[in-house]
Amino acid sequence: MMDAQSDGTSVEGVDRSPPRRIGRPPGPTPDRGERREQLLDVAVAAITEHGPSVSMQVIADASGFSRPIFYDHFTDRSGLADALLGRYALVFSARIEQGFAEEHSLMDAVVAGFEAFCDFAERNENLYRFLRIAATAAPNQTALDDVAGAQLGELVAAHLAERGLDPAMGETWGRGLLAMALGISEWWLATRAIPRETLIAQLRLFLELGLGDVRSAP
Repeated sequence: MMDAQSDGTSVEGVDRSPPRRIGRPPGPTPDRGERREQLLDVAVAAITEHGPSVSMQVIADASGFSRPIFYDHFTDRSGLADALLGRYALVFSARIEQGFAEEHSLMDAVVAGFEAFCDFAERNENLYRFLRIAATAAPNQTALDDVAGAQLGELVAAHLAERGLDPAMGETWGRGLLAMALGISEWWLATRAIPRETLIAQLRLFLELGLGDVRSAP
């Protein structure tokens, strides 16, 4: 068998290079914004693997950066939570907007947005639970409320205006629909009492009893 090369490269699949020390990963130093996004990616991976109660120490260690660097970007757990809420508020907003863009009626648009929301929650359950816990614990409105709630309100207002109805109701309706979606999703993920298809069908029936009578003004 060949001996290890003097430059520390691997021989026959065995990595004989010196172990990398904890600190800044090798390569060019990223700018602060890029590094922040890298740290958020690591946090998402750690939350997905270890669950919503994963410790900051585990996330910081997984980042490969020293803890002072990690905490320089996110001073504590609430700082990390705020950053992730800001990132995924945009994701939720885009999914809601897509549902409204593809459907003509307000009811169909709301159902499509809710189905996309449930799909994200089911596929990213640990991350979704982390975001929900963070949003619930926040003393003030979070980015999820500000971005996704406002976006949904604007989309609902546009649908109302198209039907000759008062678009000022859009914000109230939109934020109410978001709160309903968050609450129903949390209950469903915790219990899985019914299949997702049944959940969506029951939501549609619920909306038909209310939004089904939203017609154009005379």
